[in-house]
Amino acid sequence: VAMLMSQREKRMFGSDEMTKALVTQLRRLARVMGFPPDQERDLIYGCLLRDIGLMDKEDAIMGSPEHLDPVQWSLYRRHPEDGARLLEQLHLSGSIVEVVRHHHERFSGEGFPQGLAGRKIPLTARVVTIVENYVSMIVGTDTREPVTPDDAARIMRDNLGMRYDPEIANLFLRAVSPDSERV
Repeated sequence: VAMLMSQREKRMFGSDEMTKALVTQLRRLARVMGFPPDQERDLIYGCLLRDIGLMDKEDAIMGSPEHLDPVQWSLYRRHPEDGARLLEQLHLSGSIVEVVRHHHERFSGEGFPQGLAGRKIPLTARVVTIVENYVSMIVGTDTREPVTPDDAARIMRDNLGMRYDPEIANLFLRAVSPDSERV
């Protein structure tokens, strides 16, 4: 799965640095949180497959959501459900499907597809959101330059309780930077 997703990333962005960093950081956080090996594996698979619902869409939709027109935005907002339905047909672990379906939910309830808030968002999806966002910030994207780990940590702290689960985000930030200031 990692190999396939890194190929997509190379095609879209010229590098698979994001995929490699996601797996490394997810493993780090899963271990800090005490996930058993099978749950850690499902967490990683869910993260790698999170955008599988975009695979049959035009390349423009696979880029940054900020640059989508209204029709593209509508298609983009459907990708978590589309991907989850696809993976359900493969009878994959419910945990993998939860990550795919809920990775765009926000702790404040302002995300999509269902507008879930707080702990109503599956734990695995809350974990993936934190790691995915951090890695996107430090690696950079097709439309954003990378920021320093300290700047990424500051941005995450500014969004505790809004975008991110505060407890999980604080655990993660302490794991990636043990000398990091505590919130």
